Amino acid sequence: MNEIKVTLPKYIKDKISYSAWTGLSHILHHGWLQDYKWLFSERLGRDVGVPGTVDRLFAPIMNFHTVSRFYLLNLGPIPNSEDLLNENNLLRKIIDLEEKAFKYLNSTNDILSDSFIHILYDRCNISEFKEFRNLLIEGYLLGTDFVSPLWINVNGQREQTGIISDEDGANQLEGELRRYRAMKNGISQPETVKINEEILDNYRKDFLIPYAASTKFAEKLGL
Repeated sequence: MNEIKVTLPKYIKDKISYSAWTGLSHILHHGWLQDYKWLFSERLGRDVGVPGTVDRLFAPIMNFHTVSRFYLLNLGPIPNSEDLLNENNLLRKIIDLEEKAFKYLNSTNDILSDSFIHILYDRCNISEFKEFRNLLIEGYLLGTDFVSPLWINVNGQREQTGIISDEDGANQLEGELRRYRAMKNGISQPETVKINEEILDNYRKDFLIPYAASTKFAEKLGL
């Protein structure tokens, strides 16, 4: 029997193929992002965050030059000096930063199973990776695969609530932003952070979250 093909919103069809969406939906509904977020955080001894988790899932399938282009690596200001601005030194600086970023993102690759990588290769073209990355973050924080609410484990049962529990908020989005603010400001109790537009805007800029996604976050948060 043929599998029923669902109708995707135009917002999704304009960004990734139907095949890529099926991979995204599988990852979200099966709790992979939630599980890897916990594993990476345990390994590194800190909260990795949702964008950090997704970036670490993608890193093993990219070389360091691709990581640089993929994340628009911020090279920082180059001093106005002939010695530093000559072609060889500038290239060396770029390569060093690319390698450092890749090593940082790829340091947890031994935790990954082959399943995630297979889904990307089987269902997603490399030209779709950036949009796939952004939609994976957005969908997880909003509790949806953009067609339906996510299936969640609740007290040992599978329920399609779309609300992933979080110790620091009513849902993953609240908890994520509170932990982000707490880590940047040395706050020991993230649950006490009051979320506002400034926090959300800084989060968007720091993790290259598309503006369209951040407006949906604001709506969900009532900002």
